[in-house]
Amino acid sequence: MNNTKEPLISVIVPIYNVEEYLPKCINSIISQQYKNLEIILVNDGATDLSGKIADNYAKKDNRIIVIHQKNQGLSAARNSGIDVATGEFIGFVDSDDWIEKSMYSSLYADLAANDADISICGYVSVDKNEKYLRHCTNIPSICDNGKFLPNGLLVYESQESIMKYCTAHRYGAPWCMLYKRELFENVRFPLNKIYEDFYIMHLIMDKANKLVINPKRRYNYLKRSHSISQNSSFQKEFDLLDAYVCQYVYILEKHPDLVNFTLRRFYDQAYLTIKNIFLTGSLNQYKQKMDSLLKIMRNYPPPVDDMSCESKKYLTLLRSDMKYFVMAGRLMVQSGEWKVTG
Repeated sequence: MNNTKEPLISVIVPIYNVEEYLPKCINSIISQQYKNLEIILVNDGATDLSGKIADNYAKKDNRIIVIHQKNQGLSAARNSGIDVATGEFIGFVDSDDWIEKSMYSSLYADLAANDADISICGYVSVDKNEKYLRHCTNIPSICDNGKFLPNGLLVYESQESIMKYCTAHRYGAPWCMLYKRELFENVRFPLNKIYEDFYIMHLIMDKANKLVINPKRRYNYLKRSHSISQNSSFQKEFDLLDAYVCQYVYILEKHPDLVNFTLRRFYDQAYLTIKNIFLTGSLNQYKQKMDSLLKIMRNYPPPVDDMSCESKKYLTLLRSDMKYFVMAGRLMVQSGEWKVTG
Protein backbone atom coordinates (compact mmCIF):
# COMPACT_ATOMS: atom_id res chain seq x y z
CA MET A 1 0.00 0.00 0.00
CA ASN A 2 1.22 3.46 -0.83
CA ASN A 3 2.66 5.48 2.03
CA THR A 4 1.01 8.84 1.53
CA LYS A 5 -0.83 11.50 3.43
CA GLU A 6 -3.90 10.83 1.33
CA PRO A 7 -6.51 8.84 3.30
CA LEU A 8 -7.19 5.30 2.12
CA ILE A 9 -10.17 4.79 -0.20
CA SER A 10 -11.62 1.27 -0.50
CA VAL A 11 -13.05 0.68 -3.97
CA ILE A 12 -15.41 -2.32 -4.11
CA VAL A 13 -16.02 -4.08 -7.43
CA PRO A 14 -18.60 -6.92 -7.52
CA ILE A 15 -17.78 -9.38 -10.31
CA TYR A 16 -19.89 -11.97 -12.11
CA ASN A 17 -19.25 -13.25 -15.66
CA VAL A 18 -17.82 -10.05 -17.10
CA GLU A 19 -14.57 -11.31 -18.65
CA GLU A 20 -15.20 -9.12 -21.71
CA TYR A 21 -15.42 -5.90 -19.68
CA LEU A 22 -13.44 -6.52 -16.51
CA PRO A 23 -9.93 -5.55 -17.72
CA LYS A 24 -11.11 -2.11 -18.83
CA CYS A 25 -12.85 -1.61 -15.48
CA ILE A 26 -9.83 -2.63 -13.39
CA ASN A 27 -7.40 -0.66 -15.57
CA SER A 28 -9.45 2.48 -15.04
CA ILE A 29 -9.20 2.01 -11.26
CA ILE A 30 -5.51 1.17 -10.96
CA SER A 31 -4.63 4.15 -13.20
CA GLN A 32 -6.41 6.65 -10.95
CA GLN A 33 -4.61 9.89 -10.16
CA TYR A 34 -5.55 9.18 -6.55
CA LYS A 35 -3.09 6.43 -5.63
CA ASN A 36 -3.91 5.41 -2.06
CA LEU A 37 -6.56 2.87 -2.98
CA GLU A 38 -7.60 -0.48 -1.57
CA ILE A 39 -9.16 -2.22 -4.56
CA ILE A 40 -11.48 -5.05 -3.47
CA LEU A 41 -12.51 -7.36 -6.31
CA VAL A 42 -15.31 -9.70 -5.23
CA ASN A 43 -15.70 -12.69 -7.54
CA ASP A 44 -19.28 -13.78 -6.90
CA GLY A 45 -18.98 -17.31 -8.28
CA ALA A 46 -18.24 -16.35 -11.87
CA THR A 47 -18.24 -19.29 -14.31
CA ASP A 48 -16.12 -17.55 -16.94
CA LEU A 49 -12.55 -16.23 -16.67
CA SER A 50 -13.46 -13.25 -14.49
CA GLY A 51 -11.98 -14.80 -11.33
CA LYS A 52 -8.66 -15.59 -13.03
CA ILE A 53 -8.49 -12.10 -14.50
CA ALA A 54 -8.94 -10.65 -11.02
CA ASP A 55 -6.21 -12.90 -9.59
CA ASN A 56 -3.79 -11.93 -12.35
CA TYR A 57 -4.29 -8.23 -11.62
CA ALA A 58 -3.73 -8.87 -7.90
CA LYS A 59 -0.31 -10.36 -8.73
CA LYS A 60 0.67 -7.15 -10.49
CA ASP A 61 -0.74 -4.58 -8.05
CA ASN A 62 -0.45 -5.02 -4.29
CA ARG A 63 -3.35 -2.64 -3.71
CA ILE A 64 -5.73 -5.31 -5.04
CA ILE A 65 -7.54 -7.78 -2.78
CA VAL A 66 -9.54 -10.59 -4.40
CA ILE A 67 -12.41 -12.36 -2.67
CA HIS A 68 -13.78 -15.56 -4.20
CA GLN A 69 -17.22 -16.65 -3.00
CA LYS A 70 -20.09 -18.79 -4.23
CA ASN A 71 -22.68 -16.99 -6.30
CA GLN A 72 -25.01 -15.04 -4.02
CA GLY A 73 -25.83 -11.97 -6.07
CA LEU A 74 -24.76 -8.36 -6.41
CA SER A 75 -25.81 -7.35 -2.89
CA ALA A 76 -23.84 -10.15 -1.24
CA ALA A 77 -20.75 -9.25 -3.29
CA ARG A 78 -20.93 -5.61 -2.27
CA ASN A 79 -21.54 -6.58 1.34
CA SER A 80 -18.46 -8.83 1.34
CA GLY A 81 -16.41 -5.91 0.10
CA ILE A 82 -17.77 -3.60 2.80
CA ASP A 83 -17.02 -6.22 5.47
CA VAL A 84 -13.30 -6.35 4.66
CA ALA A 85 -12.79 -2.71 3.67
CA THR A 86 -10.26 -0.83 5.82
CA GLY A 87 -10.33 2.54 4.06
CA GLU A 88 -11.55 5.73 5.65
CA PHE A 89 -13.75 6.14 2.59
CA ILE A 90 -15.69 3.70 0.40
CA GLY A 91 -16.56 3.77 -3.30
CA PHE A 92 -18.24 1.30 -5.68
CA VAL A 93 -17.59 0.55 -9.33
CA ASP A 94 -19.64 -1.98 -11.30
CA SER A 95 -17.45 -4.46 -13.16
CA ASP A 96 -18.73 -3.62 -16.66
CA ASP A 97 -18.27 0.13 -16.16
CA TRP A 98 -15.14 2.27 -16.08
CA ILE A 99 -14.13 5.54 -14.46
CA GLU A 100 -12.19 8.61 -15.53
CA LYS A 101 -8.64 8.99 -14.16
CA SER A 102 -9.65 11.98 -12.07
CA MET A 103 -12.71 10.43 -10.48
CA TYR A 104 -11.49 9.66 -6.97
CA SER A 105 -9.13 12.62 -6.76
CA SER A 106 -12.04 14.87 -7.70
CA LEU A 107 -14.54 13.19 -5.39
CA TYR A 108 -12.14 13.36 -2.45
CA ALA A 109 -11.09 16.95 -3.16
CA ASP A 110 -14.73 18.08 -3.26
CA LEU A 111 -15.53 16.16 -0.08
CA ALA A 112 -12.51 17.44 1.85
CA ALA A 113 -12.86 21.05 0.73
CA ASN A 114 -16.48 21.16 1.87
CA ASP A 115 -16.14 18.95 4.95
CA ALA A 116 -18.81 16.68 3.48
CA ASP A 117 -19.76 13.08 4.30
CA ILE A 118 -20.75 12.11 0.75
CA SER A 119 -19.37 13.34 -2.58
CA ILE A 120 -21.17 12.70 -5.89
CA CYS A 121 -20.06 13.25 -9.49
CA GLY A 122 -21.86 13.19 -12.82
CA TYR A 123 -21.91 10.17 -15.13
CA VAL A 124 -22.65 9.24 -18.71
CA SER A 125 -24.55 6.24 -20.05
CA VAL A 126 -22.98 4.52 -23.05
CA ASP A 127 -23.83 1.45 -25.12
CA LYS A 128 -21.51 -1.47 -25.84
CA ASN A 129 -19.92 0.51 -28.70
CA GLU A 130 -19.25 3.36 -26.26
CA LYS A 131 -21.83 5.49 -28.05
CA TYR A 132 -22.95 8.33 -25.82
CA LEU A 133 -26.55 7.91 -24.65
CA ARG A 134 -27.09 10.33 -21.78
CA HIS A 135 -25.23 12.62 -19.41
CA CYS A 136 -26.59 12.80 -15.88
CA THR A 137 -25.18 15.60 -13.74
CA ASN A 138 -26.99 14.41 -10.58
CA ILE A 139 -28.01 18.05 -10.19
CA PRO A 140 -31.81 18.20 -9.68
CA SER A 141 -33.92 20.57 -11.77
CA ILE A 142 -35.15 22.25 -8.59
CA CYS A 143 -32.37 22.76 -6.06
CA ASP A 144 -34.40 23.99 -3.09
CA ASN A 145 -32.44 23.73 0.17
CA GLY A 146 -29.24 23.31 -1.84
CA LYS A 147 -26.55 25.95 -2.30
CA PHE A 148 -24.56 26.48 -5.48
CA LEU A 149 -20.92 27.43 -4.98
CA PRO A 150 -18.98 29.73 -7.37
CA ASN A 151 -17.12 26.70 -8.77
CA GLY A 152 -20.38 25.05 -9.87
CA LEU A 153 -20.67 22.54 -7.04
CA LEU A 154 -24.00 22.02 -5.31
CA VAL A 155 -23.93 21.54 -1.54
CA TYR A 156 -26.62 20.33 0.83
CA GLU A 157 -25.72 21.36 4.35
CA SER A 158 -28.20 19.56 6.61
CA GLN A 159 -29.74 16.11 7.04
CA GLU A 160 -33.16 17.52 6.16
CA SER A 161 -31.98 19.02 2.87
CA ILE A 162 -30.04 15.84 2.00
CA MET A 163 -33.11 13.69 2.62
CA LYS A 164 -35.24 15.98 0.50
CA TYR A 165 -32.74 15.55 -2.33
CA CYS A 166 -32.73 11.78 -1.82
CA THR A 167 -36.50 11.30 -1.67
CA ALA A 168 -37.64 13.94 -4.15
CA HIS A 169 -35.18 13.05 -6.89
CA ARG A 170 -35.26 9.23 -6.75
CA TYR A 171 -31.58 8.86 -5.97
CA GLY A 172 -30.39 5.27 -5.78
CA ALA A 173 -27.19 4.41 -7.63
CA PRO A 174 -24.30 3.72 -5.18
CA TRP A 175 -21.53 4.25 -7.73
CA CYS A 176 -20.20 7.66 -8.83
CA MET A 177 -20.06 8.46 -5.12
CA LEU A 178 -17.54 8.58 -2.29
CA TYR A 179 -18.75 7.88 1.25
CA LYS A 180 -17.27 8.13 4.69
CA ARG A 181 -16.95 4.53 5.77
CA GLU A 182 -18.91 4.98 9.02
CA LEU A 183 -22.08 5.64 7.02
CA PHE A 184 -22.23 1.89 6.33
CA GLU A 185 -22.11 0.94 9.99
CA ASN A 186 -25.05 -1.47 10.54
CA VAL A 187 -26.21 -0.94 6.94
CA ARG A 188 -25.89 -3.57 4.21
CA PHE A 189 -27.48 -4.19 0.82
CA PRO A 190 -30.53 -6.55 1.00
CA LEU A 191 -30.09 -9.98 -0.57
CA ASN A 192 -32.08 -11.31 -3.52
CA LYS A 193 -33.37 -7.92 -4.61
CA ILE A 194 -32.86 -6.35 -8.04
CA TYR A 195 -33.24 -2.76 -6.84
CA GLU A 196 -30.95 -3.30 -3.87
CA ASP A 197 -29.69 0.30 -4.00
CA PHE A 198 -33.08 1.84 -3.33
CA TYR A 199 -33.51 -0.17 -0.14
CA ILE A 200 -30.58 1.48 1.62
CA MET A 201 -29.66 4.78 -0.02
CA HIS A 202 -32.04 6.75 2.20
CA LEU A 203 -30.48 5.04 5.24
CA ILE A 204 -26.99 6.05 4.13
CA MET A 205 -27.90 9.62 3.28
CA ASP A 206 -29.81 10.12 6.50
CA LYS A 207 -26.54 9.61 8.41
CA ALA A 208 -24.80 12.36 6.47
CA ASN A 209 -24.62 16.00 7.59
CA LYS A 210 -23.33 17.42 4.32
CA LEU A 211 -23.51 16.30 0.69
CA VAL A 212 -21.57 17.79 -2.24
CA ILE A 213 -22.35 17.25 -5.94
CA ASN A 214 -19.99 17.94 -8.84
CA PRO A 215 -21.89 17.72 -12.18
CA LYS A 216 -18.80 16.87 -14.25
CA ARG A 217 -18.68 13.42 -15.82
CA ARG A 218 -16.37 11.05 -13.96
CA TYR A 219 -18.17 7.70 -14.27
CA ASN A 220 -19.04 5.73 -17.41
CA TYR A 221 -22.11 3.52 -17.05
CA LEU A 222 -22.45 0.76 -19.65
CA LYS A 223 -26.02 -0.16 -20.55
CA ARG A 224 -26.16 -3.82 -21.53
CA SER A 225 -29.40 -5.46 -22.61
CA HIS A 226 -28.53 -8.67 -20.72
CA SER A 227 -27.29 -7.10 -17.50
CA ILE A 228 -29.27 -7.36 -14.27
CA SER A 229 -29.99 -3.65 -14.20
CA GLN A 230 -31.48 -3.76 -17.71
CA ASN A 231 -33.71 -6.78 -17.00
CA SER A 232 -37.27 -5.58 -17.63
CA SER A 233 -39.04 -8.40 -15.77
CA PHE A 234 -42.00 -7.53 -13.57
CA GLN A 235 -40.04 -8.90 -10.61
CA LYS A 236 -37.75 -5.90 -11.06
CA GLU A 237 -40.74 -3.56 -10.93
CA PHE A 238 -42.22 -5.20 -7.84
CA ASP A 239 -38.84 -5.01 -6.11
CA LEU A 240 -38.76 -1.28 -6.81
CA LEU A 241 -42.27 -0.89 -5.37
CA ASP A 242 -41.21 -2.84 -2.29
CA ALA A 243 -38.18 -0.58 -1.90
CA TYR A 244 -40.42 2.49 -2.09
CA VAL A 245 -42.65 1.06 0.65
CA CYS A 246 -39.58 0.50 2.84
CA GLN A 247 -38.52 4.08 2.17
CA TYR A 248 -42.00 5.36 2.99
CA VAL A 249 -42.15 3.56 6.34
CA TYR A 250 -38.74 4.94 7.28
CA ILE A 251 -39.46 8.50 6.07
CA LEU A 252 -42.85 8.53 7.81
CA GLU A 253 -41.11 7.94 11.13
CA LYS A 254 -37.98 10.06 10.63
CA HIS A 255 -39.02 12.82 8.21
CA PRO A 256 -42.85 12.92 8.04
CA ASP A 257 -42.86 16.18 6.10
CA LEU A 258 -41.21 14.35 3.17
CA VAL A 259 -43.56 11.35 2.89
CA ASN A 260 -45.39 12.72 -0.15
CA PHE A 261 -42.21 12.55 -2.25
CA THR A 262 -41.83 8.82 -1.58
CA LEU A 263 -45.55 8.10 -1.95
CA ARG A 264 -45.68 9.95 -5.25
CA ARG A 265 -42.87 7.81 -6.64
CA PHE A 266 -44.55 4.66 -5.33
CA TYR A 267 -47.85 5.47 -7.01
CA ASP A 268 -46.23 6.57 -10.26
CA GLN A 269 -44.38 3.25 -10.41
CA ALA A 270 -47.45 1.27 -9.29
CA TYR A 271 -49.48 2.80 -12.09
CA LEU A 272 -46.84 1.92 -14.71
CA THR A 273 -46.50 -1.64 -13.39
CA ILE A 274 -50.25 -2.22 -13.34
CA LYS A 275 -50.61 -0.74 -16.81
CA ASN A 276 -47.86 -2.94 -18.26
CA ILE A 277 -49.23 -6.10 -16.66
CA PHE A 278 -52.68 -5.50 -18.18
CA LEU A 279 -51.21 -4.62 -21.57
CA THR A 280 -49.11 -7.79 -21.67
CA GLY A 281 -51.94 -10.01 -20.42
CA SER A 282 -49.88 -11.12 -17.42
CA LEU A 283 -52.53 -10.61 -14.73
CA ASN A 284 -53.02 -14.30 -13.92
CA GLN A 285 -49.26 -14.81 -13.57
CA TYR A 286 -48.89 -11.91 -11.14
CA LYS A 287 -52.32 -11.98 -9.49
CA GLN A 288 -50.94 -12.71 -6.02
CA LYS A 289 -48.45 -9.84 -6.24
CA MET A 290 -51.12 -7.54 -7.62
CA ASP A 291 -53.41 -8.40 -4.71
CA SER A 292 -50.59 -7.58 -2.28
CA LEU A 293 -50.02 -4.32 -4.15
CA LEU A 294 -53.68 -3.36 -3.77
CA LYS A 295 -53.48 -3.95 -0.01
CA ILE A 296 -50.46 -1.65 0.19
CA MET A 297 -52.28 1.00 -1.84
CA ARG A 298 -55.21 0.86 0.57
CA ASN A 299 -52.91 1.29 3.57
CA TYR A 300 -51.02 4.23 2.06
CA PRO A 301 -53.44 6.67 0.38
CA PRO A 302 -51.91 8.63 -2.53
CA PRO A 303 -50.85 12.26 -2.17
CA VAL A 304 -53.22 13.29 -4.98
CA ASP A 305 -52.75 17.02 -4.48
CA ASP A 306 -49.01 16.60 -4.88
CA MET A 307 -49.08 14.53 -8.08
CA SER A 308 -48.64 15.72 -11.63
CA CYS A 309 -48.20 12.46 -13.56
CA GLU A 310 -50.76 10.69 -15.76
CA SER A 311 -51.47 8.13 -13.04
CA LYS A 312 -53.31 10.69 -10.90
CA LYS A 313 -56.75 10.28 -12.55
CA TYR A 314 -56.74 6.49 -12.13
CA LEU A 315 -55.63 6.08 -8.55
CA THR A 316 -59.12 6.04 -7.02
CA LEU A 317 -60.16 3.26 -9.41
CA LEU A 318 -57.05 1.17 -8.89
CA ARG A 319 -57.30 1.13 -5.10
CA SER A 320 -60.65 -0.72 -5.13
CA ASP A 321 -61.25 -4.44 -4.53
CA MET A 322 -59.76 -6.99 -6.94
CA LYS A 323 -62.97 -7.57 -8.92
CA TYR A 324 -63.49 -3.89 -9.66
CA PHE A 325 -59.78 -3.41 -10.10
CA VAL A 326 -59.67 -6.02 -12.88
CA MET A 327 -62.77 -4.54 -14.52
CA ALA A 328 -61.29 -1.03 -14.45
CA GLY A 329 -57.97 -2.20 -15.85
CA ARG A 330 -59.57 -4.07 -18.73
CA LEU A 331 -61.76 -1.09 -19.58
CA MET A 332 -58.70 1.15 -19.73
CA VAL A 333 -57.05 -1.22 -22.21
CA GLN A 334 -60.20 -1.64 -24.33
CA SER A 335 -60.93 2.08 -24.44
CA GLY A 336 -57.40 2.87 -25.53
CA GLU A 337 -56.62 4.84 -22.36
CA TRP A 338 -53.71 2.45 -21.86
CA LYS A 339 -51.50 2.05 -24.89
CA VAL A 340 -48.15 0.43 -25.44
CA THR A 341 -45.43 3.07 -25.32
CA GLY A 342 -41.68 3.07 -25.87
